[in-house]
Amino acid sequence: MISDVTIQRALAAIKSPQELDYFFRALKSPEWIDPLRKEGLFARADPPLQSGDGVEYVRWAPSAYLRRMAPSAPSRVTEVFEKMDIGDNP
Repeated sequence: MISDVTIQRALAAIKSPQELDYFFRALKSPEWIDPLRKEGLFARADPPLQSGDGVEYVRWAPSAYLRRMAPSAPSRVTEVFEKMDIGDNP
């Protein structure tokens, strides 16, 4: 189990979108799913960006992590998606 102290230290170290992306790419264990969900990191996908007449759907950093964890923790990943607000980002 990941301790609350470890979670708080990890999240406090993230200062930019690039670091958040790296954090999710580096995670190798499904044990992070529940603590990160509790911290709200899976609550809502990033909204699309309006650009003139177009829309840009940005890559949501947690999605690759959740995709990698789905084979080893399918029920936890399913629960994340069932409870999240997808907003306008498919």
